[in-house]
Amino acid sequence: MLDFFYKYKIYFIAIIVILLLLVLFYIYILVLDKKLTKQEEKIKKEFKERLDFIPILYFLTEWKIKMHKKIFSSILEYRKLWIFSYNEMLFSHIVWNEIKIHKELIFIFKVINKLESLKSKDDYIYVEKFFNKNSKKIAEDIYIYKVYAKILNKLIKIKNFTLLWLLIPVKYRETF
Repeated sequence: MLDFFYKYKIYFIAIIVILLLLVLFYIYILVLDKKLTKQEEKIKKEFKERLDFIPILYFLTEWKIKMHKKIFSSILEYRKLWIFSYNEMLFSHIVWNEIKIHKELIFIFKVINKLESLKSKDDYIYVEKFFNKNSKKIAEDIYIYKVYAKILNKLIKIKNFTLLWLLIPVKYRETF
């Protein structure tokens, strides 16, 4: 028996190394998938915080902006869409909806910045700082999400060339 082991020792070592690499690969993919899920939840939470501030901005600016309802109508529609269909929406659809909201917010802040009387109010300054800080945080988190998603998608391609696709229940992540 020992003679058999010594004769094929290199093959046993190679098999053990390959099995260890496969286990590490499996664990790495699962950890990366878990990180992406946490990152999605973090981004959704930040989106929700920003959405909750939109009514404050609406009421804060209502008395100063001409055609106020028309300017805010599209952003309020996107907000309603997000609130009522949040659970059914894919993460990528949530992000695209938030991109539309962000563009509308940029437009609203450009309009507001033309109004000197509103620009100097403490309430408005607080809301504007919140939106700026929140948007920067969201941008950073989306960047991190994209990096992790690209790595995971490459690993999934590798996984699909082996029999591991049967063992690892991980799906591609959309990079927007």
